[in-house]
Amino acid sequence: MERVIVDRFEGSFAVVEVGLGLMRNVPRAQLPTTTHEGDVLVFDGRIYRRDPGATGERANRLRGRVHRLFGN
Repeated sequence: MERVIVDRFEGSFAVVEVGLGLMRNVPRAQLPTTTHEGDVLVFDGRIYRRDPGATGERANRLRGRVHRLFGN
């Protein structure tokens, strides 16, 4: 299984980070309709699924970093 992070959307594609700054374009039609930027997705070789636990953990880590940097 491969984990990717949705970086951004460009037209009919999602640009996903596949690791260490490597990016790939994935057709939006292959992603769950509720996919947002920053979501962690798991690809099993057939379909992409959102990983809500990993997405939440990632969001919490990023909020913590922002809080440490800016104090808000």
